[in-house]
Amino acid sequence: FYLHFQYICWFTFAIFGLLLHWLQKAGVYPPSRKMKVVFWLLTIGAVPGYFLSIIGFYSYQWIEVLSTIAVVTHFVAAFILFLIIIRSYKDINAVISKEMDILWKIATAAYFIKTAMQAAILVPSLATFAFSFRPLIIGYLHLVFLCFISFFLIGFLMHDQRIGIRSSPTAKWGLTLFIVFVLLNEVTLFWQSFCAYNSLYFNFFPSVLLWITVGMFVGLLLFVIGQRRFLRPRHQ
Repeated sequence: FYLHFQYICWFTFAIFGLLLHWLQKAGVYPPSRKMKVVFWLLTIGAVPGYFLSIIGFYSYQWIEVLSTIAVVTHFVAAFILFLIIIRSYKDINAVISKEMDILWKIATAAYFIKTAMQAAILVPSLATFAFSFRPLIIGYLHLVFLCFISFFLIGFLMHDQRIGIRSSPTAKWGLTLFIVFVLLNEVTLFWQSFCAYNSLYFNFFPSVLLWITVGMFVGLLLFVIGQRRFLRPRHQ
């Protein structure tokens, strides 16, 4: 309950609010009517979407109906967003850096994958497995919190010149390592889940995930160390 309303409501709406704010400052104006439709679809699906988090534990028909409503509204919203992004990409790409482009492409892909995974939970066998296998749950949460939210915010702050990598090789290497190991973390968790779903179990996954976590920490540490000039007080 807590995580659902944190990442589906608070974080997701905050991210889209920041994105719209940035687009206006950059002189890119997505169709306001379509964005309002996206907003209301996400709003309508927010509360029913909670039941996707418990559908694997209960077989009540009303839970399935509410879960289906959430999936449909989020899918339609994602489709409209996809069309808006495709049509506005040239304008957006013209005003962002290469690093920001990479971060936001990963964040965008993560959002659409998250939406697809929500829909997959409507399949009873997948729902039962998803809620009984912790690595899959962790992979899903990391997909949202790291790939979607964190990468978007890093790109946003870089464009706002609150953080950066251009004048710091340490920060550049740190961000590169962080991105690589976050993606490796996702691939490993979902690979482990795929193997388990097919009754294949390997004992090397915990060790691999441990070293990937170390890599993520080292990358993030180097990235933070490289921000020294951005952390100095700004004089008006």
